Amino acid sequence: MSGHTPRVYYEGRTIGRTFDGSVHTKHAEVDDDGYIIDCDEDTDPQLDLSALMENVDLLLYWHGSGRLSLLFRTTLPSVDALRPYLVGDDFHGVSVQVRRDDAVVTLARYEEDGELTYWLDEPEEWLDLLLPLHADLSAGDLSILYLGWRMATSHLYELQSERKNAPPIPPRITATEEHGWPEYDPPLAALDRILRPHDSPTPEGWPMLDKPPKTGKRKGKGKDRRH
Repeated sequence: MSGHTPRVYYEGRTIGRTFDGSVHTKHAEVDDDGYIIDCDEDTDPQLDLSALMENVDLLLYWHGSGRLSLLFRTTLPSVDALRPYLVGDDFHGVSVQVRRDDAVVTLARYEEDGELTYWLDEPEEWLDLLLPLHADLSAGDLSILYLGWRMATSHLYELQSERKNAPPIPPRITATEEHGWPEYDPPLAALDRILRPHDSPTPEGWPMLDKPPKTGKRKGKGKDRRH
């Protein structure tokens, strides 16, 4: 990978409302339902993810070196049900930030020396695959938190001791895993593949490059793929 500058990708999406157009960087491509910032490590504006969630409902941050964050805004009546799934921090783990009338759930993954983890992946299609999970979470389905907890406690050695305090397994997960290897529905299968790229099967038709990119950034591609 000599000479390769990792790609960095941000995408924020509103759900059921028009994006107000405010994102504090000149690098953003903006449309009616959110924004995309597609750059490389050298030009990364290094934006605060919490601040980026102010005006969107779903946010993806992806770094070609192996870091990933997915943020979901939820209107659950109480965050108490989320607490058993919280582990680690917003760099690697499952965390929640309570705001006024809602909460932001963060699923974060970091892999030391993970520059090959997502080398061929194309993250500009990921939010389309994950959109149904936002509504599921707001309806009380905690499956995404369980998959995040499982990823965090199995991937990072410092968190493996937390596995003895396993949270409840959501019914949606139980139903898919009762016959052995899980056969998740497409949104959960996509999330599992994103969170556990080394351990989860790659769903059919998964967006990937045929060969390694020559540079970190693939300018404008995300915009074309969304419409």
